[in-house]
Amino acid sequence: MNKIVIIFAIYSILILIFLSSSLDAAPAPQNAEAIKVQNYSPFSYQYKVEDAEKKLYHDKSESGDENGKVTGKYSVLMPDGRLMVVEYLASLETGFVPKISFVDNANPFTG
Repeated sequence: MNKIVIIFAIYSILILIFLSSSLDAAPAPQNAEAIKVQNYSPFSYQYKVEDAEKKLYHDKSESGDENGKVTGKYSVLMPDGRLMVVEYLASLETGFVPKISFVDNANPFTG
């Protein structure tokens, strides 16, 4: 029984040594200034999935500028008939800022 306890203690010590040495080797995180100097390419895209028979609807549009600011909007038809709409802004200064709203008794399949 004592032999098992000694082996367990040795393994525990070895694991602690390994973990402490691997923590020291972790790479330093990038700071915000290093991220700001990156060159961003403007982009824009959108898509829509619509299936009235299965009552499936979701869409998204998003665009980004040369400063890294991203704006977008997406909608999802919920099982209870409401349409959830999320409009958002994301940037280095603000982080991700969503505005969530719901449209009651929505029918995105008409018009």
